[in-house]
Amino acid sequence: MILVVLSAFLPGCRSAFVPKKQLEAFNQEYQGKKFRSREDLFFQQNDRIDKNRLIHKKGTVVVLKVEASDDWIRVRARDVTRNEEQYPGEVFLFLVEDPENEQTGEQILAALRRILGANLAPVP
Repeated sequence: MILVVLSAFLPGCRSAFVPKKQLEAFNQEYQGKKFRSREDLFFQQNDRIDKNRLIHKKGTVVVLKVEASDDWIRVRARDVTRNEEQYPGEVFLFLVEDPENEQTGEQILAALRRILGANLAPVP
């Protein structure tokens, strides 16, 4: 549902949820790219989508920014027509560590790629 360009990971953040090196590689894969939302983009936390929290309308071109801590990852989508200094973007995806569902960093990033791929289309 959500696909946007991934810009940069907060420097110096260390994540037990997903190892820092894996996050850095993930960010490099998306850095500098733009994406167009395939459908309206709503806030999503893990598998729950909040249809009452519209982040961007269908067709909006965005860039992504990933932020992380030891037990969560959030992805911001910023409309490319807005200034990053004044508007850092809206959090559209928030993944929180689930102690009942242990996953490796690679599994978490694969799920993140699936979510992004389903919702965003690369802009040439």
